[in-house]
Amino acid sequence: MTMTKEEALKIQAEHVAWYAPKFSGNLAEVVASLTTADQLEPGVQYPVTVINQHIPRGGAIETLCGIPDQGD
Repeated sequence: MTMTKEEALKIQAEHVAWYAPKFSGNLAEVVASLTTADQLEPGVQYPVTVINQHIPRGGAIETLCGIPDQGD
């Protein structure tokens, strides 16, 4: 599976908006500090494993919020 950094950043923004009420601080700021999307080229399809190293989403954000792994 591949995606562009733009696709991943859109998903990340949606996840931050969803999980922000469950976080006891500024989730957007914390996630931004962990995001290194500037190291990826625009419009390039990257393997999700590479995207995950640069753009936290989903489970990474849940972990920041203290939400336990659902074991999917």
